[in-house]
Amino acid sequence: MNTPNNNKLYYYLILLLVFAILAGVICWYGQPYFNPIYFVGAPYMLIPLLSVCIVENWKIKKIFSGFQLKIKKEYMGQTLKYIFYTGILLLLLVFMITFIVGNMCNLPVFGRVLGIHEAIDMNQFIELMKASELAADPVVPSYLSGSNRFLVGLPVMLLTGMLAGFVNIPFALGEEAGWRGFMENNIHLPKREKYVFIGTVWGVWHTPLILIGFNYGEYNLLGILMMVIACISLSFYFSQALHRTHSLLVPTIMHGLINASLIFVFFKLGNPLLGPRMGLIFVLAVWTILLIDYLIKKDADRKSGGLECE
Repeated sequence: MNTPNNNKLYYYLILLLVFAILAGVICWYGQPYFNPIYFVGAPYMLIPLLSVCIVENWKIKKIFSGFQLKIKKEYMGQTLKYIFYTGILLLLLVFMITFIVGNMCNLPVFGRVLGIHEAIDMNQFIELMKASELAADPVVPSYLSGSNRFLVGLPVMLLTGMLAGFVNIPFALGEEAGWRGFMENNIHLPKREKYVFIGTVWGVWHTPLILIGFNYGEYNLLGILMMVIACISLSFYFSQALHRTHSLLVPTIMHGLINASLIFVFFKLGNPLLGPRMGLIFVLAVWTILLIDYLIKKDADRKSGGLECE
């Protein structure tokens, strides 16, 4: 079995480590003076791309020509499918799994869906996203209250999240240029091992933000482990989309859609390691999507083979 012994890969990983340590120092010591999420969070997403540019001697045109940022007409169907999977179906699965486990099975540690008569607590997201400078009591829109919550609010939040996801594309590309772009082409391992390797690096790379409470609150080391598990799962999912559409832009869009999702306002989040936002429930939803896609493709291949035999 080949190993990831590419000198460019080693150089790239060292750069990621150096930038991660620098970001960690800024986050840790800067907390008393500014919100490190805003100061480091968005720029940090561009670090993988910056590292690739340094490794590739700033040959920008060559870098992006190899990343296949165009969507070809023959893969438009696959592209739309993955956008639908990520922006709609994945989030509805998160919603459904949370409802089954948290509400029906009465296991609130996994989180639960808030009923129409329960107030939405925006402060849980302000705390989770480390956005303390936002209003202490933000206004909840009327379409998220009462009987309108799911009939109107859910479609509105899904649509708004999709629009925000496309706005998030430049930052998501900053990451995907490294994970699905550079690493995909410079790691010489079988697919499964490659995706686990990429997902592990990707997850550990989030360490500076997790250590200051982003995503997993007080769960620092366990939060890093959970992020690694989530990123390995997404690595399989995003890489599948990359190879089915032959465009790095597609996993970039998918990445942006997940980052910008607004569906979590409907939940009492419970334990962040187990709940719907990058916890165990989210991971289960990702693997459910992969299973659904596998079964659909298998059925299509079977029918295609049957027609050929006839």
